[in-house]
Amino acid sequence: MRNIHPAAWGGLLLNLAMGWLVFAVVNAMDLSSLAESDRATAENFVQAVTAVRPLFFGLLIIQALALALIASGRGYGLIPAALASFFMLPGSLPYLIGCALSHGRTTYAGYKPAPARAIRTRPLFVFRSAYLTTARVLTALFALAAFACYALLHSPDFMLAGAGLAAAGVYCMLRAGNQPALSLHEEYFIFSPAFFAPLLAAAYEDVEEARLEDTNAITFRLRTEAGTRELRWNLRNLQKRDKAEAVTELGAALETRHVPLS
Repeated sequence: MRNIHPAAWGGLLLNLAMGWLVFAVVNAMDLSSLAESDRATAENFVQAVTAVRPLFFGLLIIQALALALIASGRGYGLIPAALASFFMLPGSLPYLIGCALSHGRTTYAGYKPAPARAIRTRPLFVFRSAYLTTARVLTALFALAAFACYALLHSPDFMLAGAGLAAAGVYCMLRAGNQPALSLHEEYFIFSPAFFAPLLAAAYEDVEEARLEDTNAITFRLRTEAGTRELRWNLRNLQKRDKAEAVTELGAALETRHVPLS
């Protein structure tokens, strides 16, 4: 369970707290004190909330089970996590992002994460994530959709969902802007194997082999505490304009340690 990201726990607790608050407020409502013109609307609201209560807690159970699957290394746990979160937007977004981060932690648990001091150290070369532009576009589209749903449809529900997705886009935009796809230092390099994966650090001396599989991936054979392991790094994480330069500079750095990028 140590690989579960705090955002997943926090999101799960947030969903539980929001549900408990809504149901507590509904149970405490005194319909007899309302005007007769408002009583019918309030009764319909109470009936609707009461009807969805079993579904809500069922979705919470699914979210907890999905998180357990992800923590145990079963990536398909993201499927029930996403399905259960869809019906609880936008409040479930922290949980869903936490699940994605937890999956990244679990998948790359055997590799050395980049220490904070290494990230702050001035690199020789740094290449930004290819996801930054995508995150910016999606953020703008979701924000526009939220505004359109409220202005044209007068639907607060759709507006909240759109605003929540726009907030998720802002998070992805900040993450892509602060997390490089590749950063070369004198004795090691830092790279991001996937968007929601942790930044990994590899000393050049720990690289036994580096193979350029095609124009879109490099496979590293790395010495780790658990022995030699292979890791495939997708070059699509890099911005297109940087791909050729990044491969050239990484190959030159590895060559100085007598590990040619073949």
